[in-house]
Amino acid sequence: MNKHIAVYTRVSTAKQSIESQKPDLQAYLQGQPETKVIWYEDQYTGTTMDRPGWLELYGQIKLGQVSKLVVWRLDRLGRTASGLINLFDELNQAGVEFVSVKDHIDLSTPAGRLIAHVLASVAAFETEVRGERVRAGILAARAKGKKWGGWQLGKRRKVTPYLIARVKELTLRKITVAEIARLLHLSRPTVYTILREQQASPATQKRASHPTEPSRLAHHRDHSRAIYRQELKGPVVSVSDPKFPGALGGDTDEPAVPSSPPLPPFPAYIPDSAQS
Repeated sequence: MNKHIAVYTRVSTAKQSIESQKPDLQAYLQGQPETKVIWYEDQYTGTTMDRPGWLELYGQIKLGQVSKLVVWRLDRLGRTASGLINLFDELNQAGVEFVSVKDHIDLSTPAGRLIAHVLASVAAFETEVRGERVRAGILAARAKGKKWGGWQLGKRRKVTPYLIARVKELTLRKITVAEIARLLHLSRPTVYTILREQQASPATQKRASHPTEPSRLAHHRDHSRAIYRQELKGPVVSVSDPKFPGALGGDTDEPAVPSSPPLPPFPAYIPDSAQS
């Protein structure tokens, strides 16, 4: 059965990189006999052994496909004392050699197993102390009246002046709020808040009280059209004026329409023979 060397690397967050672990691991592998090497990677916390890359590697160990497990440091394998100690026992039972390049651990000897157990306990201790420091810092910040997160109250981290300008532009183009939220990767409440703030800003109210030049032109145009239509209709007649038929209280139900001036009569027809 062809076994392989398993190299396991891990970082806790996306801001970290495994590149710092690779040089020492590659230098160790160069001194090993030519054999198949498979790299397993994880971007996961070390406080749990339930990690995608590690579960794949652990399955290969259970199938007897791994001859040696290589890590950069012991804490890259995990930060729980119980999980690491149980893993050491399983590796011994499966006949898998364990190598921690920076810690120089050899599980085949009693001294090596003792050192491994001590380092596993130290890794778990560091994790617990770090958690206590974080919790103490949170409590101290809350005691000073600060909210967890460290961001100025009322200031949005995600909404930038560019996004505000884009919301205004898309609104003027009659794009719906749901579509604006989808295009700009914002929530609909955030878009509504931006629009409300724009409507309530003094600059917006000033612009609304002073119409722009196109608005003035449209106003004068509509006013001129109204005057022209009124001239075509003739003088305005009140519907309550009893002087006109059809007015409110008049003799007929027909609407009051002012009569147009009579047209001049056509001249009488005179034959040519009579004219001569």
